[in-house]
Amino acid sequence: MNSAAPFRTGSGPENTDMNLKNIDLNLLVYFDVLLRKRNVTRSAEALGISQPAMSNGLQRLRKLFNDPLLVRTSNGMSPTERAEALQPLVREIVMRVEKAVESQQDFDPSRANRVFRVSVSDYTETTLVPALLRHMRSRAPNITLDFLTPSDVTYEDLEHGNVDMVINRFDLAKLGKKRRIRVFTRHYQAAMKLAEMRDLIVTLPTRAANLARDNPDLVILDPPFDIPQMKLTMAWSALHHHNPSHQWLRGVIAEVAKEVN
Repeated sequence: MNSAAPFRTGSGPENTDMNLKNIDLNLLVYFDVLLRKRNVTRSAEALGISQPAMSNGLQRLRKLFNDPLLVRTSNGMSPTERAEALQPLVREIVMRVEKAVESQQDFDPSRANRVFRVSVSDYTETTLVPALLRHMRSRAPNITLDFLTPSDVTYEDLEHGNVDMVINRFDLAKLGKKRRIRVFTRHYQAAMKLAEMRDLIVTLPTRAANLARDNPDLVILDPPFDIPQMKLTMAWSALHHHNPSHQWLRGVIAEVAKEVN
């Protein structure tokens, strides 16, 4: 999914050697963050450096690749075609270096200070996330979880490691039943509010429906036919697969999910 073929700079051994001497590994880290943030100031904040230092890094990157890389548009900073082609390659290089360094160290969640970006559905956020936060409160007090909605994340974001994980249902199972749909909504809480109208019925997972069990304007009933249990699945980039901190997070989520069940 994320394998990349070796690439060369220059057309001969001498030219390749000269170009490689100009590559500062920090520049590749700068490039990786810049292409994800697409903003010099936010990139500097993410790396813990000053804005002038980040701007200087961008200038050095432009000289190294002989390309503007990021240009100003009406939508902000946008990557050039060359930058988009380089992004997955540079991302993999950075992740491999991080893996080489981290593989020699034990990940200690009690001392770690980092942010995990996870895309979750409304259902997951209301049923799994509270238990996950309670589990992490004392074990990983300095780890921050940044939850995104499915509409915030693309497949490319997941593939390139821009988000750490997606937790959602990925089956498209059909029950052979038909519904007369009046309203589409992506949020269970909104659906339950709409169900207070006398001519609407909403089909929800049991745990989501039970959140409204004390609402006097709603009646919770079993469906008149069998519905298979909803299966939530974690998905992540191969770039994160061997990362010790990521392995820890996956293990914690799996553990908490079992406890919730």
